[in-house]
Amino acid sequence: MRRKKEVFDPTVKARKVLEFIWARSQLCGRCWGKGETNPYKGTNITIASENELVTISMNGEKELVAHQFKLVEKTNLGDEIFGILEKANLRVVKRTVK
Repeated sequence: MRRKKEVFDPTVKARKVLEFIWARSQLCGRCWGKGETNPYKGTNITIASENELVTISMNGEKELVAHQFKLVEKTNLGDEIFGILEKANLRVVKRTVK
C-alpha cells in the first residue's frame, strides 16, 4: 500500500493549536479563497466571537497571514448582499450593526 505524500500546511497546524479558541467561538469554519491575487487565496480558518472576526490563511511562501475585522456600522458589501436578497424576496429580519 502506498503512503500519501505528506505536505506541510501551516493552516492545519494552526487549526489544531487554536482548538480551545475554536471550541469557544460563536462562529468558526474553513473556507477557500479563489484567485491568484486574492489575499485570502487557499485554505482559510475563520473564527468569530462577539463583534470580532479573524481569518488565517497562507501566503505563497507557506507563511501564515492573519486578517482581523471588527463589526462596523455599514459596508458596501453588506448593502450589495442585502439588496440582492431583497430583490429575490428573501427578507433579512435583523441586520446587526454595533
